[in-house]
Amino acid sequence: MSRCFFLTLLILTLPLPALAADFNGRVVEERSREGISDLTVRLIPPKAAGRPEKATTTDERGGFRFPDIERGRYLLEVYQGTTLLYREVVETDQETVKEIQLSRKGR
Repeated sequence: MSRCFFLTLLILTLPLPALAADFNGRVVEERSREGISDLTVRLIPPKAAGRPEKATTTDERGGFRFPDIERGRYLLEVYQGTTLLYREVVETDQETVKEIQLSRKGR
């Protein structure tokens, strides 16, 4: 068999880098570190990427999860109802875990 055939076979059997990863996190109250439930978390890709926006709600411990997110830059937003509480540009890579600390107003 030719050398070219073996190189082609080797390239085809190498594992491909993961194109998607989980993006997980938790929203907590800054002082008490208690999770905040029932917040809407949005992950918004750049318009040029042509990918859909994702949204989820925090659980009773403030946790959220976006499974199989394409790697790249996103705008991460957290809302309580229609009120924006937090916004940040994030970079998703292999397995991203984000903790968001929010402080209560008037304290």
